[in-house]
Amino acid sequence: MSPQPVIRIIGIGSPFGADRTGWELVAALGRALPGLPRGVAAETVLCRAPAADLPGHLRGVQAVVLVDAVRDGRAPGTVCAVSGGSVARRHPRLSGHGIGLGDVLDLVCALGEGPRSVSLLGVSVAGEGVPLTRAGRRRALDAVRRRIERIAAELESVC
Repeated sequence: MSPQPVIRIIGIGSPFGADRTGWELVAALGRALPGLPRGVAAETVLCRAPAADLPGHLRGVQAVVLVDAVRDGRAPGTVCAVSGGSVARRHPRLSGHGIGLGDVLDLVCALGEGPRSVSLLGVSVAGEGVPLTRAGRRRALDAVRRRIERIAAELESVC
């Protein structure tokens, strides 16, 4: 029997253009999740409609890592991490999917059903329809893995 997942890694996006970056990175992680401490488990999920699907994905786990493509002018593959309440405060409308991620996080937390830890990892892309290069993809995967390992170590010390 596998342990209860405590970290849920959610790729946000769609099957089109650079918007599939979050999906591709999370799918790659799902095939080779980093070595996690004993008793800390993780699972991966792909999310196309955050407003409708994300609330359900935020329940039943201690930590959530959201991975999404962003166009922020940084080098493609650069990962910008935002954690905790600052996701909702600093990025209330951070989404090209209608309702903002901050709005969804605020709702779930208001209902008392949110995870203890939420991190948004925005992966810089060059533009719509421009996939990451191999080097950019490798850089992004390494940054996402490091973040997950850090969260897992924090959970292990609390559990």
